[in-house]
Amino acid sequence: MSQSPMAGKSETPALMAQHSNWLAARSRLWAGAPPKTAPVPDRADEPVPEPVVPWGAPINLLDLPSPRFIIRLVALRRGVRTIEMKGPARTREVVAARDEAIGLIWTHCRQLSLPTVGRLFDRDHTTILHTLRKQHLQGDHFYRRRRQGAK
Repeated sequence: MSQSPMAGKSETPALMAQHSNWLAARSRLWAGAPPKTAPVPDRADEPVPEPVVPWGAPINLLDLPSPRFIIRLVALRRGVRTIEMKGPARTREVVAARDEAIGLIWTHCRQLSLPTVGRLFDRDHTTILHTLRKQHLQGDHFYRRRRQGAK
């Protein structure tokens, strides 16, 4: 039998009452049999499938990547945490990673607007526009997207 949690402590009447209430509640909860679980099938004889994408395989960027994927990819490539990219940090490494991610998201996720990209990084849309201008991505691409949306 397990030792009481009250062993070795000063036992005042209030603590003893609380302990007896705890023991009563515990016995009510665990008085019955343990809950039934579904049987686990024995799969020891089945072969282990090969991984779908082996480790180190190139990533297929022919499909449109999600913005979260791009943020994680840039963070991993630059050695920065994603939370630092979304936070207020202004160190050279973090700003370079954030700018690269914003540029990639703007280039590859064409359905996103400036305010939407800004919300991904907890930034205003004008900050995103400034980043795109720094990377020379704002010009023709920006207005081409707007003209296509106006049709």
